[in-house]
Amino acid sequence: MDVPPEITYRGVEKTEILDNLIRDKIANLEKYSNRINSCRISVELDQSSRTTSNIYRVRIDLTMAQGQEIPVVEKTRPDDEKLGVEAIVRRAFDVAKRRAIKKKERQSKDVKFHPEQTVQGLVKKIFPDEGYGFIQALDGQDIYFHENSVSNNDFDRIIVGTGVTYSAETGDKGLQATIVHIRDKPSL
Repeated sequence: MDVPPEITYRGVEKTEILDNLIRDKIANLEKYSNRINSCRISVELDQSSRTTSNIYRVRIDLTMAQGQEIPVVEKTRPDDEKLGVEAIVRRAFDVAKRRAIKKKERQSKDVKFHPEQTVQGLVKKIFPDEGYGFIQALDGQDIYFHENSVSNNDFDRIIVGTGVTYSAETGDKGLQATIVHIRDKPSL
């Protein structure tokens, strides 16, 4: 981290245990993302609350590389009124960690792989004037599709070699795609 963390307490007693917890959580955040430039933490007791229990609010503002910000605000929820401020701090840092990891993955293009978004086949033949075509599945089968089965009215975008996913069922003349999604369009 380029800038030392700022920790402020409002209406909450700064104890050694709480301060160490926050500093440990900051160090833990840095293990997951080396792109954090600064971190500001505010731990507050909500003075406007009309309940008899303490309502805590923890705000974390992370500034990432390239000036991107990750704001996190966690408050005491009705189901955890008996918990102390430490539990709210932990929850806030858990959210901050997830967001920092997600931001890092997005920046490094290391996005999680989702099997439902992979290509199941390539468009083998297309007959735009007649409004249909054929997909060659990865196992070699030919699957008929009609322009009405292409999602988002994208039939006009399909060319030979377009990667697609599909749902198919057996029809009178063999396999027929009922829904076709474009996943990867070849560059010309």
